[in-house]
Amino acid sequence: MTQQEFSSRLQTCRKRLFIAALSVTGNREDAEDAVSNATLRALKKYEGFEQTGKFDAWMLKITVNEAKRLRSRTRYYEDIDELYDCFADDGGAEGNAAFFDMLSSAGLGGRCRDIFIMKFLYGYTLPEIAELTHRPLAAVKSEYYRGLDKLKKQEGIE
Repeated sequence: MTQQEFSSRLQTCRKRLFIAALSVTGNREDAEDAVSNATLRALKKYEGFEQTGKFDAWMLKITVNEAKRLRSRTRYYEDIDELYDCFADDGGAEGNAAFFDMLSSAGLGGRCRDIFIMKFLYGYTLPEIAELTHRPLAAVKSEYYRGLDKLKKQEGIE
């Protein structure tokens, strides 16, 4: 992968990386820092990256790890409604913000929230999520369906 290819691929997934980082850190500044730090880390190693089909997953994993590292150092959380401002210029902003608000108001934990983000924002299947997170498929399915039950109860769906 050339530097130009890396830059192009990064631009296509940057907002989704920010959403994932924001879901972990809880505030905009740390999320921006996490994406920047992840970009720097990936930039140092992109030449050895061969699987172009897995670039988004690779960047997501680096970004989430950076966000977790920053969260453990700061512990500052903003109101989640700020997401609407973050994506005001994006055509899908309202849908992304509503999705994130729904996850937040249901009280889904970090792992479950990550599964929902990977499934619904990135389009990964549950087996792919299990592979990417290095967790057993049964554990991923359990978290996913437990989260769905919470969402159904919240929305009053049987």
